[in-house]
Amino acid sequence: MNEIRCDPLSGHRVLIAEGRSARPHDYKTSHVVGSRSVCPFCAGNERETPEEVLRAGDTGRWQVRVVRNKYPALSLSRQADPDMAPLSQTSLSLAEEVPTVAGEGIHEVIIESPDHHVRTTELGVAHLTIVLQTTKKRLEQIREFPTLQSVQVFKNVGPAGGATIEHAHSQLIALPIVPPSLCREQTVMTGHLQRTGHCLLCDLQDRERKEGQRMIAENASFVAFCAYAGRQPGETWILPKKHQADFIASSESDCELLAEILYQVLTQLDTALEMPAYNYMIQSAPLEGDSMDHYHWRLVILPRITIQAGFEWGSGCFINPIAPERIAESMRRQVSVENIPVKQQTPCASR
Repeated sequence: MNEIRCDPLSGHRVLIAEGRSARPHDYKTSHVVGSRSVCPFCAGNERETPEEVLRAGDTGRWQVRVVRNKYPALSLSRQADPDMAPLSQTSLSLAEEVPTVAGEGIHEVIIESPDHHVRTTELGVAHLTIVLQTTKKRLEQIREFPTLQSVQVFKNVGPAGGATIEHAHSQLIALPIVPPSLCREQTVMTGHLQRTGHCLLCDLQDRERKEGQRMIAENASFVAFCAYAGRQPGETWILPKKHQADFIASSESDCELLAEILYQVLTQLDTALEMPAYNYMIQSAPLEGDSMDHYHWRLVILPRITIQAGFEWGSGCFINPIAPERIAESMRRQVSVENIPVKQQTPCASR
């Protein structure tokens, strides 16, 4: 039984998904070449995954598969378990202004390769292009569901990044709400547009390109730079140069250029931070977002180097032990961060 609840103090939404506790944790043992029979995402093990909803490639040799998540946080089908009382009978909304919402949505896995690759950079630019094009196509299909308002596309790499299966894959969760972080971004971007007549992220990328200290990469359609106030060492934003609210509006050639710069940035991060665990997220407008002039989508890469401890959880603030300018310089030079034992860093609050 799934529900989306809202914390009455912070406004944070919480997905109650009891079935998630049964997820596998096979990352505790590293993959051994030749043992792909134990991986449900490898070619030949298609029967080990739930229903396939989309694939790229022919029936003889698929390239990318999109399947239902076996342990979904949300589901379009809410069939009651006869042995479990409905959550609505065991919990109470604290006020009408923070109602409980039925946890109905879509949770899917994008299996990025039939071969057992672990890191995105192993796929290469051509194959990564197919991954992004397939993701875009699936989002176009999900837009047709009238009850869904937003989609979060994300990738978890490494145990510290939340990965439970090492085979290269990403995920998407389509929600019946617009999550608080996206609502806040829309409010901020709307305010900037009203004050200046400009898009906030268009202005931001112009500033980063002019200053250059945090710049990492650039091609005909995209720009990449370390975030000015990165929550983790090496937090990187990739933005389309042209103003665009929605990732779904990207062209086939845009996906190819996005794959090119994403591959470059991830390769640079692997060198600078010595193969870190990381997450990346496509921060795009709500599903009606093609008409939102104030919004500008981006892809955020968040290496998982430091641990959030008591200060972070209590204050909502983050401690970043390495300046973005220093990480950006190391990435441009394609060398590891010097003189800082990054993997031994701990939050100041835990000392």
